[in-house]
Amino acid sequence: MRLAEHRTVVLDWLNADPNVTLDAVAEKLAKVSTRATPSEADGVHQPKQHVKQAYRPLADQGLLETNEFAALVEFAKDKAAAFDLPRESYGPRTRTTWSAC
Repeated sequence: MRLAEHRTVVLDWLNADPNVTLDAVAEKLAKVSTRATPSEADGVHQPKQHVKQAYRPLADQGLLETNEFAALVEFAKDKAAAFDLPRESYGPRTRTTWSAC
């Protein structure tokens, strides 16, 4: 799964069950991921990092009050449906490079 797909799936899960923990979301994401990992521990660690990568840009954009999982849960419950989140998040350098092509 790609980052944009992770974000959408995770927001759906959090909206459905706002009491779920970061570890539980990571385990759930590991189960649906098709990516091979060297160990079972990596199989959960990598999805946990993907979840964190999903909420950090939202915090940077001011959509989350804090850069924490709890803020992502609140966003999923209260605000996610009202926002049209971008599928990809490119930095300014990438946008410039792609637009020059």
